[in-house]
Amino acid sequence: MKSRPKQIVFLLGAFRIGGTERRASLLADELCNNGYDVTLLAFEHFDEEAVLNVNQNVKRIVLEDFLSSQDNHNDIARSEKKLNKRLALLKKLQILFRCLPDVSKKIEIYRKKIRNNKALHCFLRSLNNPVCITLEPFYFEKLYYASEKVRCKLIYSEAFSPERRQLTDEWPSFRFITEKLLKCRGMCVCQTAEQLKYYKKILPSHRCVIIHNPLASEALPQPWHGDREKIIVNYCRINPQKNLKLLIDAFEIFHRSHNDFRLEIYGYAPDASSQKLKADLIEYSSQCGLQDSVFFLPSRQGIHDCVLHCAMFVMSSDYEGISNSMLEAMAIGLPCVCTDCYGGGTREIIRNEVSGLIVPMNDAQAMADAMCRFADEPSLAKECSVNAAKIRTELSSKTICRQWENLF
Repeated sequence: MKSRPKQIVFLLGAFRIGGTERRASLLADELCNNGYDVTLLAFEHFDEEAVLNVNQNVKRIVLEDFLSSQDNHNDIARSEKKLNKRLALLKKLQILFRCLPDVSKKIEIYRKKIRNNKALHCFLRSLNNPVCITLEPFYFEKLYYASEKVRCKLIYSEAFSPERRQLTDEWPSFRFITEKLLKCRGMCVCQTAEQLKYYKKILPSHRCVIIHNPLASEALPQPWHGDREKIIVNYCRINPQKNLKLLIDAFEIFHRSHNDFRLEIYGYAPDASSQKLKADLIEYSSQCGLQDSVFFLPSRQGIHDCVLHCAMFVMSSDYEGISNSMLEAMAIGLPCVCTDCYGGGTREIIRNEVSGLIVPMNDAQAMADAMCRFADEPSLAKECSVNAAKIRTELSSKTICRQWENLF
């Protein structure tokens, strides 16, 4: 039987409140419970609320703090010495190939990448053949160069939509990371069949798999299938990806025939840009005449208890891998109306008119019509509620963690 590695590292830029961090935290917690030595490694900082419920045996390390620790001084010094020798060799190669400018330039870029990730290299050197997992492509690039001459396994877990990335300025960098670096070394874990379709063009089939997001089912309230309050709910991190303006537009149409309902949006707005967007959305809802029917509320612990009896959960995103908010809403029995957004997560999880209602992106009328169906057809809402809650078992953190362990 193949022995499993002892050390697992999840690498992110920072641990804030968000879907990516939530997924890493749930996996880290379950792997730790299964006997692995697990580290959450951040380049920047930890938001304590984001890791509040993670097993205390899961290490939380900020890279800068690791480098400044006197306990690690000797290990760091040895790692730096070895790395400096490698960089010196590359410099000699660069000089040797100076008559071939293109080759010399490539060596210089490679050397610079390794030098810029020296701190991460030193951290990886302090471990024993770890599995390194990142859920962000640009941190996979850092892992790739930092793991030069280090025994470790690299896994990139796709959280969004490669198709959507083609429409952004990050596409050239993303293509280089996936089509060059990941192709050379590493595995890819996809959330959806749509994502897998992209990566199968790059990687052999044994190096790209689908594993859905985990659910902390035991931490959620039991599903509710009884009478419901006339409240439509959404809870998310406030950013343009969530397209909350579409939700307001759809609610405005819905409200014309259902004026006894209200819309509650629990939004996490951690920075200036998201706070401005929130203010703009509040102003927009007022312009639509919904100031007494649309409410923006702060995110909170125990959000699932707050929304358990609501009429429905509505997601208006333009792109998602698999939305954690959608999964959690389904798991507690909320009837769900969700956009068929880039990434394919909605159609991967919801069976239309069986466990929820799927609507096209950017179609306020279609979304309003779906909201009307749940409001006017309680039997349909209850059927979708009961079927949706079955994912509590299908996507439990224990079930999903076993699939991850098969990769190690």
